[in-house]
Amino acid sequence: AMYADASSDPADIKVHKALLGFLGKQGSVREGLLLIERLDYGNISIDNAAADALSKMTDPGIVMPLLDRLKESDRNDDRYINANIRSRLILAFGEMKAEQAVPYLEEVLENNREDKFMLMYAMVSLGKIGKTTSIAKIAENLSHSDKQVNEYAAYALSQYSDSAVVPYLKKMLR
Repeated sequence: AMYADASSDPADIKVHKALLGFLGKQGSVREGLLLIERLDYGNISIDNAAADALSKMTDPGIVMPLLDRLKESDRNDDRYINANIRSRLILAFGEMKAEQAVPYLEEVLENNREDKFMLMYAMVSLGKIGKTTSIAKIAENLSHSDKQVNEYAAYALSQYSDSAVVPYLKKMLR
């Protein structure tokens, strides 16, 4: 009821944001779906709070709805999610160890060469997920023109415990 009554008044926005944070800590699919709806609230402060709350969730049941919402943002300009929020949601996939998100994250690597933050966060998430099929795609960014992207690629590779990463680690050391 408090959530439904929140208005655009600054005090109500604080309450609204606190409630979103609480919903994220609950971590169930029902709360996650409500948070995904709040990504389109229209108030950047609320949108960011919803993204923060989603990034704290660990329930694997939220992965596919979140992935679907990001794909919808890619296809439909009316449902676009800004890059700052998208970046946080991409990092959430790594925290959730969401293997279902690997194809999407690899697509981000291929299609966002100019958006260094999307690139960096997709690599970190892939590294945390740890699927060995992503190692070569991450390693391609070791020679990126931006030094920060190189550092994130190295960090992402360091997250792997599989021996398939050893040749890339040796190459970095040389």
